[in-house]
Amino acid sequence: MSSTAPTISWRTLCAQHLSHLVETLERQVEAEVQTRVSTAVDGAIDTAIVSAVNRSRRELSEQLNQAVRRIRLAISTAEIPSALADAAAPFAERLAVFTIQDNLARASKPRGNSKNAKPGAGLEVSLDEAPALRAAIESHDPVVAMATEGEVSAPVLEALGPGEGDKVYLFPVVAGKQVVMMFCAAGGLHAAAVELVTGVAALHWESLGAPAQPKSAGLLTISGAMWKPAPAPPPDKKPGGKWWELTPHERQLHLAAQRFARRHVAEMRLYRFDAVRSGRARLDLYDALRDSIDAARAGFREKFIGASTTMVDYLHLELLRSLADDDPHLLGHEYPGPLA
Repeated sequence: MSSTAPTISWRTLCAQHLSHLVETLERQVEAEVQTRVSTAVDGAIDTAIVSAVNRSRRELSEQLNQAVRRIRLAISTAEIPSALADAAAPFAERLAVFTIQDNLARASKPRGNSKNAKPGAGLEVSLDEAPALRAAIESHDPVVAMATEGEVSAPVLEALGPGEGDKVYLFPVVAGKQVVMMFCAAGGLHAAAVELVTGVAALHWESLGAPAQPKSAGLLTISGAMWKPAPAPPPDKKPGGKWWELTPHERQLHLAAQRFARRHVAEMRLYRFDAVRSGRARLDLYDALRDSIDAARAGFREKFIGASTTMVDYLHLELLRSLADDDPHLLGHEYPGPLA
């Protein structure tokens, strides 16, 4: 008895081979589609991120420009507190502006940001009852305090109004070496923007010729080290030093030079914030701001260096103080140094 092995026809073989080819092709097509879709999605996400970042930067820049214009529209120092509160509203959830005078802080703007906020005018607090405010005034630097009556006082909390958060942020507005206003904020906060806006308010206060001008004893020394303000002379001794030897014209020239330096450095911080941050991170502010610094130096040299033999490079001092936090290394090894 004989057996016959099963045979597979050529049609069956062709069908099997064709099926295998189709499966392989489908896998390749699916992989190609997934790759293209993934690439397209990644590209769309990257584009969306870049677009969002650019849009945020434009919006922040526009808000800062509007804030500066609002402050500069104030025609007297009495209008600046209200202008400052309006200008800083986009950068702080709850805010209040106090004027500082005679050991008192007086509220000059309705509390919070809402249009239906209760008026805060008439609120005042003794600085002896608000240790955090006094600390900010004495240091001339921003202070973060607990939102308690023992730290900031009941009037400050009342001016800010109720809300979430257990901290109050205090930004002293320094004009003529004196704190003339205190910007208080709570809740959500864009600290860098608030610091820039309060700086502009201080410059505008000085430009309007506010009575709170620096006394001669508080100006920077003209000889010797220029890193810190000269201490006030004892009241029972006659003032000494080269400042008192200057003519009135020379004193006005020094004051104008200081204003020039503060204005130009403030503009760098306001309009070139990213470059300032990058320069600090790389320990090379001069390289990051080379064109702005060189232009300011050229203007300072032309207007002031040759105008008086007693002139000090106030621009260098302001760059060191405001941008480099009194650390010369942050200016970078290529920084040319003082002009005088």
